Amino acid sequence: MMPFGFFDPTMLLLLPAMGFAMWAQHKVQSTFNEYTRVRASNGRSGRQMALEIMARNGVTGVQVEPVGGVLSDHYDPMARKVR
Repeated sequence: MMPFGFFDPTMLLLLPAMGFAMWAQHKVQSTFNEYTRVRASNGRSGRQMALEIMARNGVTGVQVEPVGGVLSDHYDPMARKVR
């Protein structure tokens, strides 16, 4: 028989960790939502800025493509594309 019945003592570690993870996710999403409404002061789009940053740093052969979704931008090294 288990000394704690149906209670697993590892839950004492798991529950705070899950709570912290949910809080962190909320903070990231709320900060992202706040800054999606702020226009760039230079008037450039994300694509234009990505191309400028790559040109400034000598990065060639990388394409920039639009991608749908929220927080879904990424670099695909196999296709050499920033999406």
